[in-house]
Amino acid sequence: MNRRHFLGALGAGFALTAAPRWIQKAFAAEPSSKTLVFDAYRRARRGRRPLLVFIIPADPAKRWQRGHAIGAFITHATDAQLASLALCEVVCATAAHVHLLVPGAPAGEPLAMLIDTTAVPATVDAVTVDLDNPVTVGGRGGNWQEREAAANKIVQANIDRIAVAVGDTIERRAGTAKPALAASARARLSDIEIPGARWAHSGGCGTTYEHPDKNAPVVAIGCGMGFTPEKSRRFLFLLAKPQTR
Repeated sequence: MNRRHFLGALGAGFALTAAPRWIQKAFAAEPSSKTLVFDAYRRARRGRRPLLVFIIPADPAKRWQRGHAIGAFITHATDAQLASLALCEVVCATAAHVHLLVPGAPAGEPLAMLIDTTAVPATVDAVTVDLDNPVTVGGRGGNWQEREAAANKIVQANIDRIAVAVGDTIERRAGTAKPALAASARARLSDIEIPGARWAHSGGCGTTYEHPDKNAPVVAIGCGMGFTPEKSRRFLFLLAKPQTR
């Protein structure tokens, strides 16, 4: 059995139920997403840029899957796919806190909301994407290489869907210098922490963080029976605090 992977049925179940405790214990000092989204709005308005808010779902299970999908997109997207993000201020926040900022924002929890910070009052477009779960091809038995390839195809399909949805919303602002824009986006998003999230890795036994807090606990189970496709191992751990005001 390949013991490098961790996120099958047992691993995913543990991660999803443990996530709220991690937030409470490991990230007690993290600011509320209300603070993050309001600060990001002010930065975007000063820079005359739109604000792209990746929405943190209220359901921890959806939060885990979405964090993997967004993380894979930022990490593995092509220059052309990532370029448009260079024109936006980016933050991760809850829909409830977006509605405090812009009461007329669309209802629900789309993948993201794009806020036009130059408009008064601000206008918001929902970025909606249907995501598939690559973990569904995991589990026990079968050929690991075949399952890895099948899972990575699902991850890539999610990347392409996010790229199209985000690009269709803000492409008109992207211009033609996509390689330079993509490099700028990676420097701001992939190489450092995004407000409202932390870059993390899950591939063997437990979750590790690229910028660890010395007081944060290390969570691990030595079962080695799970499955995480290679393109999903670097992901965004989406942070949220329960208060909405």
